[in-house]
Amino acid sequence: PFFTNLYMLICSGFSLIFGIVQFMKKKRPPMYFLFILLAIMSAFLSRIYYFVTVALYGTIPDMFNLGFIGYAAMLLYMFFANYGQIDYLVDDRRNLKTRYRVIPVIIPVLELLFAFYSLKYGTVNITVRISFAVISVIAGFAGYLNIKHFIVPDIDFGIVRSIRGYNLLAFLIGIFSLAEIGFSLFEYNSIIFYIQIVLGALYAAVIPVLNSEVKKWTR
Repeated sequence: PFFTNLYMLICSGFSLIFGIVQFMKKKRPPMYFLFILLAIMSAFLSRIYYFVTVALYGTIPDMFNLGFIGYAAMLLYMFFANYGQIDYLVDDRRNLKTRYRVIPVIIPVLELLFAFYSLKYGTVNITVRISFAVISVIAGFAGYLNIKHFIVPDIDFGIVRSIRGYNLLAFLIGIFSLAEIGFSLFEYNSIIFYIQIVLGALYAAVIPVLNSEVKKWTR
């Protein structure tokens, strides 16, 4: 786990530094970009904690730990980025077809079912299982909006179409984050290595992709 945690720290750090450089430019990205930058910062801080813990003690804590707060904060920022004004732009609560509200519910519901199954049958400390359940709820809300904004018809000026790449990556980050914790609940540690490799790549890609996409809003 030392090298994979170092790898994810580097990947999230790259994305964070890239985003900070973009945000410090004279022509700053929109506030939407800042929310996701804060999400990646939360992931980076979580990865610092896990890397230092593994480096010093050889393993991560087998109970509730500060790293879970980073997961939760990351997903909350992703949720709030899509919640509110931008969601009202694509869904006025009157004219959007029902299927665009129903289809995005499917995967978050499956996530929650697995979370409750893990809460009852997981083999690790109860504080870890409870943390996973809470993170799954937050991931469900964030993932719902990611999927909704990925499939919903575009609106004027291509605002939704422009960030579909980001929404797909953000949704996958939520899925793989849950998978990373979820498999550990049943101590299937061998597969976590592969999950972390993918998750690191998603960390590294999400800010550069979003940066190129939000630039289309001002063209």
